[in-house]
Amino acid sequence: MYGMSSEISGSKDYLVKVHRFNKEVIVAICDKDLFGRVIKHKEIEIRIDKPFYGGIECDEAQAIELIRSATIINGIGRKSIKLLKKLKLVEKVIYVGKEKIPHAQVIFI
Repeated sequence: MYGMSSEISGSKDYLVKVHRFNKEVIVAICDKDLFGRVIKHKEIEIRIDKPFYGGIECDEAQAIELIRSATIINGIGRKSIKLLKKLKLVEKVIYVGKEKIPHAQVIFI
């Protein structure tokens, strides 16, 4: 479905949580090492915590499988955004916080 290269990482670098709301399947993916952090960006705080991002630890293949089920994707972190770019789902990202952490949203219409 989505394009990707043949190299797939087997380390569990991602946390992925799937939310279902009516007909929408929202996949929240973050770099595992960001979990528990609060990133301040302008007037907002992005909480990388259990209610939204606290799903299962995944390797790249598992994350791709869950991403393929999504109608909406919310990703944060260098590894997560790199994966979304590898799948050709993201071209443009914003960088949040002092550390300039990449963040992107994908909505399939």
